[in-house]
Amino acid sequence: CRHNTVDVIFADIQMPHMDGIEFLKEIALLDTNPYKVIVTAYDEFRYAREALKLGAREFLLKPEITSAEIRRILEEATGELEKREMEKNGTIQWKSIWNSLLDPTREWTREQLKLLIGSQIPGLREENLRLLSLWVEAAETMDKIPEIVQLYMEERQLNGIAFSGALREFTVLYNDDGTGEAMTVAEDLYRILMIHLGSRLFIGVSGRKDGFREIRDLYRQALQARENRTFFDIPGCQSYAALQIEMNNDLYYNRDTKEIFELVEGEEYARAEEMTQLLMNRLEKAVFLPASYVNAICSEIINAYLHKAWKYPLGEEAKRIRNMELMLGEKVDRFRLLRLRVQDAQNYISSILIRESEASRYSRPIQEILNYVKLHYGEKIMMGDMAEKIHLSRTYASVLFKKETGENFSDYLQRIRLENAALLLKNTRKSVQEIADETGFFDSAHFTRVFKEGFKCSPVEYRRQNNTKKV
Repeated sequence: CRHNTVDVIFADIQMPHMDGIEFLKEIALLDTNPYKVIVTAYDEFRYAREALKLGAREFLLKPEITSAEIRRILEEATGELEKREMEKNGTIQWKSIWNSLLDPTREWTREQLKLLIGSQIPGLREENLRLLSLWVEAAETMDKIPEIVQLYMEERQLNGIAFSGALREFTVLYNDDGTGEAMTVAEDLYRILMIHLGSRLFIGVSGRKDGFREIRDLYRQALQARENRTFFDIPGCQSYAALQIEMNNDLYYNRDTKEIFELVEGEEYARAEEMTQLLMNRLEKAVFLPASYVNAICSEIINAYLHKAWKYPLGEEAKRIRNMELMLGEKVDRFRLLRLRVQDAQNYISSILIRESEASRYSRPIQEILNYVKLHYGEKIMMGDMAEKIHLSRTYASVLFKKETGENFSDYLQRIRLENAALLLKNTRKSVQEIADETGFFDSAHFTRVFKEGFKCSPVEYRRQNNTKKV
């Protein structure tokens, strides 16, 4: 099957090396879809159910095998394969047309659209158009969807077309019958597909519009509704009309975000994080909100921290903060991941802001030393040089530094170097030698010895224990 074109497979349940169910699972991973028949002497429903989920079209008991039965199966397989080929050719042509319809740079006249769509979907009218966007979690179940949906549409006498789009995406465009039962149609279809697929399914339902020129907007609505379901990770149906942000119900969350901004500005970071978690708990239940709006709320919260962080001189941390700024424009498609991103940003930037806030309490000469070290810790720095910069004697500068910070200058410098080295170990692929050079240590041996004293493990062990995504 990996190296040849195979049209029909007969597979026994009991076979050496792997049984028939395992075999079907392997076949599902290939870029092929032969007509599959399971043969067994075991009349057990659990085998039939699992085989059907994996794409088997027939479940044949060995006592029933006759030449006539084999001939019947091969005739059905031939008809099925011919039908697939015809549908494939038609689908390829329709997909090309569909992509053109969604292209925002293309302009169509009403007459052009009527001619184009009418040639592909003769029964589709311009009145009462509606669109469903489906996304199925298990890609191997996609092949079953077209036939199931088509049979359902015929049974409900719905004029339209059903076709696969991007990976695991399926679209249904049809004429609503005008009774306002769009969610009933979607929920019926969801229930039927769940019975046959056994995979998690998400459906978005557009509003109802007149005119083929509205197809692009119908697709946008259905897609936004469906993405809302995948974003909150709730299988089922979502209507675009049910997505809402109403000021009078305080669904803008202005009050919450404003309070968080004020807490950040007032340097009450622990309270700000607590309020953010409460807001996240509320947002997680607000499944009527568009995913894009939830993304925007979270971006505003992170931006409040970033805005305050840039008021301070930053060293190695500036790279990670710039990355956080870049991520503000990215759309996160799962609420769980978005929540983790906000929490990570808050924890990281809060630690910087708390440290910088404490530093601002020092006298001006000591602040100058602290700021210089944060920017130049990788260079050779001596207390005598620092004293000269702030126009104090070396002895007095050392005494003043210890009095205000509680640390000797050399201990503070080493701590800053180690903290930045730890960041580089976690967030880059740089070698230990490169990090030692970049953070101001004599060599890798000196760096490793000092690192072990500070972190109770070697740099290599620390990197392994904190194996985050490397930049």
